[in-house]
Amino acid sequence: IDANSNFSGSFVIPKDSKLGNFRFEFKPKTGEDYIYTNGFFSIEEYKKPIFKVDIESPKNDVLLWEKVSFQIAPKYYFWGKLVSSQWKYSILSQKYFFDAKDYADYQFGDGNAYFDCMYWGYCNYSDALYGWVSEFKINENGEHSFEYSFSSDKNDAEKLYTFNFDIEDPDTKKTVSNSVSKVLHTTDAYVWVKAHYYNDQKKGIDFELVTLDFDAKPLPYKNVKVELIKKDYKQVKKLWVDGVFYNEYAQENIIEKTFSLISDEKWYVKHNIVSKNSWEYDIKVSYTGKNNQTFSSTSRVYVAWDDYIS
Repeated sequence: IDANSNFSGSFVIPKDSKLGNFRFEFKPKTGEDYIYTNGFFSIEEYKKPIFKVDIESPKNDVLLWEKVSFQIAPKYYFWGKLVSSQWKYSILSQKYFFDAKDYADYQFGDGNAYFDCMYWGYCNYSDALYGWVSEFKINENGEHSFEYSFSSDKNDAEKLYTFNFDIEDPDTKKTVSNSVSKVLHTTDAYVWVKAHYYNDQKKGIDFELVTLDFDAKPLPYKNVKVELIKKDYKQVKKLWVDGVFYNEYAQENIIEKTFSLISDEKWYVKHNIVSKNSWEYDIKVSYTGKNNQTFSSTSRVYVAWDDYIS
């Protein structure tokens, strides 16, 4: 036993051991005192599955509205085909955090979810069982082909979808499984933006943007919409049930400027924009892809008179 009261060891399970559940029991060398532990383990019979599940599906990156095809082919290890077997599959979804690699200092998407994941390690994947599909049969050729249509809802995009295919082994009655994953992207490219938070109103706001493909490689000649949005606050007077008035504040987004920029042959865009006021703003950049869906990223900035910028 070491200075921290820890110890470790190993042993080989005898070949003639019975199947079942077991636990460790430890006792000191002297005395009969029992040392409490939760070290439980099981010994089970192992039997190699007699078949495997092959899946063919052409692409791993898909867009909203798109369809993906699957061809399922269970095969015996001795080359025979498994026919007329019952199948089912499930879909597990979780949030997808795009790896920007060399461009991780740009702002990705809206809000702080990307920053929290990349820099703080807090990645809210929000795992969810997306859906179960009814059982289906493998045909006489030992195959089953089908298409799956992805949603057109942007709330379903930027997620990783894992398709799990299950069949019961007719010999051991245990499940033989295989899975394949697809990333559902909003559209065919990402646009990112970068700007300093504090800015001098007289000098304007310097910002940069980049368009990237799914492998974080820069894309030239992409048209990007830019919006300068003032984050204003509106005061509304309301009446309580007891007859007393109170003020409620709601945030208003006021679009001051809108224009388009095109990434050059070097994919890089650097620009300056001057605000009408000194206040908090969002610089929102948006790219609309071939599926007519739009991906946006936003960087929050504060504009002040030069007297406040050190």
